[in-house]
This record gives sequence, structure tokens and C-alpha cells, in this order.
Amino acid sequence: MPKAKIRRVELDDIQLLRYWRNLDHVRNRMVLTNFIERDDQRLWFKHLNSKTTRYFIYSLDYRDIGSVNLGKIDFNQKSFEGGIYCGDTNFVGHWINVWAAIQIYNMAFFELGLETSYATILKDNAAALNINKVIGYC
Repeated sequence: MPKAKIRRVELDDIQLLRYWRNLDHVRNRMVLTNFIERDDQRLWFKHLNSKTTRYFIYSLDYRDIGSVNLGKIDFNQKSFEGGIYCGDTNFVGHWINVWAAIQIYNMAFFELGLETSYATILKDNAAALNINKVIGYC
């Protein structure tokens, strides 16, 4: 039986995330399509996993696949924005991506007590539109 896992991003992970985020199949489907430099990634990490942002890496059978996040967390409004990208092209369209999205939404709703989620998706990002339909967005 395959073993799926999700874990918080740590300092040792940030260059892997940068590598994935700079891949054309990820970067070109983001709102911000800029290429991320090493120093920019280090600065980004300083502000990571605060009260308003939490990033995770998901894996299958000890192989890191991609990243999911809860961003723009607002405990007063009980809202957040969810995000996901698959860095390993061998797993684009794989069930592990839906599993990872469900894990962070469960965390947001059941552990953090949030009630409303948002997602920003480009109209031509069919993979993201599909995964968001699967987890309940219209």
C-alpha cells in the first residue's frame, strides 16, 4: 500500500520548492510568473509559516511530489486561500495531488476552525481548475 505524507516546509526544503516553482509547467500557471532567485527564496522563507501562511510538502512513498499551502489566513474572518502545485511531472494528474489538497483543507476547517476558502486560478490552468472542482469549488 502506498504511503502518502504531508509535512511542514523547513529551511532545507526551500531550494527544492524554488526549483519546482521555477519549472515552466508550474511557473507559467501562476499569477506571478517571475523566475525566483536563490536570495529571494531565502527572504520568502523568513516570512513563511507565520500566523497567516503555512506551507507543506507532500510525498508518496518517501518521494517529494509537490507543495500545498494555506495563505492569507484570517482568523477574524475565518477565511483562507488554498494553493497547490505538483513539482514532479511524473505525478501531474495523479491522485496524490487531490489527497494533498484535501489534507490542507481538512486542517483549515477542522483544526484551525476556518470556514471560508478562496482560490485564485488562471482560466487556462485546466489542472488546477479540475482539482478545485474535485474538492468542491464550482
